[in-house]
Amino acid sequence: MKPTAATIPAQGAAALSHTLDSVGAMARDVATLRRAQEALATPAMQPVAQAAPLHRLIVPESFGMTELDPEVARAFEACLAILADLGFGIERRDPGFLADYTRLPIWQFAAVESRVHHAGPYETSPDLIDPRVRARMGRADEVDAVTYAKSLAQRASIAAQAHDELGEAGIVLPTVAILPPQLSAFDDPAAFDRLNLLALRNTSLANVIDGCSISLPIKATPGAGLMLTAPGFRDAALLDAAERIAPRL
Repeated sequence: MKPTAATIPAQGAAALSHTLDSVGAMARDVATLRRAQEALATPAMQPVAQAAPLHRLIVPESFGMTELDPEVARAFEACLAILADLGFGIERRDPGFLADYTRLPIWQFAAVESRVHHAGPYETSPDLIDPRVRARMGRADEVDAVTYAKSLAQRASIAAQAHDELGEAGIVLPTVAILPPQLSAFDDPAAFDRLNLLALRNTSLANVIDGCSISLPIKATPGAGLMLTAPGFRDAALLDAAERIAPRL
């Protein structure tokens, strides 16, 4: 589970991007995730106004659904049938905020902010950092202060728009577009870049819109997951929905 970032304090965690980081738990079942959330969360950060159930789920038509492995696509469609059988309303459409979202240079956040949090190793012991990680951190040099400030402002605007547009609805997507690749697939730098983007694409959504997200394993297709994403502070509703869905997967 990726909770709403503000609900769980990040003190003591090793930061990557303080703008996008979220502290959450992994567990074998939703009940354990709920106990972890209750133990770690700051109660004052969970407004009662966001307690409405999560009944409507949106499948975006032009985000997160391209370049799916065939096995992932089949598993996802089977999951949608299960969700409908459970009484969830399924809508296939693009929320308006996604147009601005897809134009946001999300890479800037981790590149710039990782350089802040890990300046020592990057500057004094760069050989200790994986070359591909080091290259991503190095891209911070492509961004000036004004450009980065604009990206921060754009992200805040997109998050507010997503919160207003989604309301009590959520988004449902495959957690990752691809099944876990063979390690040999990463020998080619171009293949690595393509697979890395596909692995991060769908799961980054909740971070950018300052929402919450949960991934449930699709047991009939090992390596595939069903991901529900909701606006910020809808963590309890997300857990309630996941608890209904998980046994059917």
